[in-house]
Amino acid sequence: MTCKIQTIISSSVAILVAYFIVYLTEMPNSLPLLVFFIIFTFLIISLFTLKEQMTTKIPYFNIKIIILVGLLFFGSVGAIGVIFNKQYINYSPQVVLHTILLWTFAVFSFLLGFLISMLSRCYSLIPVPKANINSEKIWKLSFLFLVISLFTHLYLTKGRLFVGSLISGLYAIKPSTSDLLFTIENLCVPGSLIGYYYLKTTSNKYAKKFIIISLMILFLFIWGISGARSRVLAITFPIIAFEYLYNRRRSFNSKRGSGRKNFILLIILLLCIYFIGILRTTGLKTFNVKENFTENIFNPYYLTEPTGKCFELSIWIVNYFPKYHDYLHGYSLYSLLVTPILRKYWPNKPLSFGTLVAYYFQTGYFDLSLREYELITGWSVASTLVGEAYANFGDLGVITAFLALGMIAGIFHKICINNFENDLVIALYCLALPNFFMLVRGGFSHMTSIFMARFIPLYFMLLILSRFTKSKNTQ
Repeated sequence: MTCKIQTIISSSVAILVAYFIVYLTEMPNSLPLLVFFIIFTFLIISLFTLKEQMTTKIPYFNIKIIILVGLLFFGSVGAIGVIFNKQYINYSPQVVLHTILLWTFAVFSFLLGFLISMLSRCYSLIPVPKANINSEKIWKLSFLFLVISLFTHLYLTKGRLFVGSLISGLYAIKPSTSDLLFTIENLCVPGSLIGYYYLKTTSNKYAKKFIIISLMILFLFIWGISGARSRVLAITFPIIAFEYLYNRRRSFNSKRGSGRKNFILLIILLLCIYFIGILRTTGLKTFNVKENFTENIFNPYYLTEPTGKCFELSIWIVNYFPKYHDYLHGYSLYSLLVTPILRKYWPNKPLSFGTLVAYYFQTGYFDLSLREYELITGWSVASTLVGEAYANFGDLGVITAFLALGMIAGIFHKICINNFENDLVIALYCLALPNFFMLVRGGFSHMTSIFMARFIPLYFMLLILSRFTKSKNTQ
């Protein structure tokens, strides 16, 4: 604990001193961003390598690590992206420094919230599914989720696979009907994970295993050719994490190759995501291995451009609010609460914050009263959680949002630690990991609603099945 406190204090002092010196000398924006990159990276990496972290039951595929990686990726690497792309030249040094401080406050607020949850016992109030559900019910649940998701997808897309996205480079998946069906379509994510749980925990039953594997591969193919990177990540990352934790629980590092194998799989997954992103822009018609892949993968400009755009958006938001538009005062929370209402019955339902920002960059207007969904054509931008929280409530919004994020993450982590012998709890924990990572990237109402659409059905179905099995055994 002493090591952790020393690390936080020394990093905090170094950050504040560096910012103070840069602010007094009014140096160019590129220098504070570079200083931020160096110190912010040191801070988060030091939090990764603490002895307390390495000796826990879940040292790597850990919800705290996942969120810290998100902060590192979209904060630290994002700052370098802004430097390489020279996106800072349109903003004053004060705005850039303000944004940097907000990202720093976000880290400490998150850690404080996480610590509060770890020290409390509120996790004990949340029921968890018991590990007493037989494999037949698990298979039926996985098959049900995957089939419902497949038929919903075919209905939404009118049976087309949108191979044109792969050929022409146009991201073509757009729901043609209600938000509800688009939500149901997300059942392929929990269906794939619980299907993999069935594969790991069941012997024989080769025909049923073949059906599950075929459906999982089909969904990866569908999302891969349509350019849906986040869905490919949402299906595969929880499976890799579950594989690691499943083996770790049984061996506790007696199988030394387990962690290395999952790390290699993760690297392959990230390369595939990067490749899908390139195809989504260029398409196979104009794709060139040397120009679009080999050179770009070692080019700092292209490697940091996606994160740089996210970080630059947070700078734009700090510059725009409240100078040109008043704070939103909870608009993002409001848009989340009304998400379950179908747009079919409420055509004027509020749009997400990311969609409104996208509309601003299309037209030059930021209008909270905008309701014309057809004008947006499904386009949105990732403004980062730092940016969206600031747009709603200013500096206090960032601190509060990441404090709450830390507390929620701490509850998830504490439940998993205290039920580490329960593979179903581990599966639910792994299902949440990519959503927390993407939440740091931005799109609060969108990412939260997607998380609930994927997590809640599986959680309650497992809870019901485990309670039913328990009552049946006691009779």
